[in-house]
Amino acid sequence: MNKIEKELRDYAMSFPETTEEGISFSVKLPQSADFALDLPFTEPTAYGLGKANWVTARVVEGTIDIAVLKEWIRESFMAVAPKKVSNLLNT
Repeated sequence: MNKIEKELRDYAMSFPETTEEGISFSVKLPQSADFALDLPFTEPTAYGLGKANWVTARVVEGTIDIAVLKEWIRESFMAVAPKKVSNLLNT
């Protein structure tokens, strides 16, 4: 966390009854979307992106093995990165 992120986080957390929740991220899952969407902490990404296999996950500790989340990030990267860039991963 950089200095600005920490300062903003600390400021936000200074308000009464605020809480910090798990992370949320969206990934494009051309192969895994159906599996991912069966999980209780996922949903199709808003703005119609869900129709293109984009999935939003709201993850808190203990909901799923981190290895699965890492695989989703890799799958999404491979799906959206330019071929020239994604090929660098395979070298």
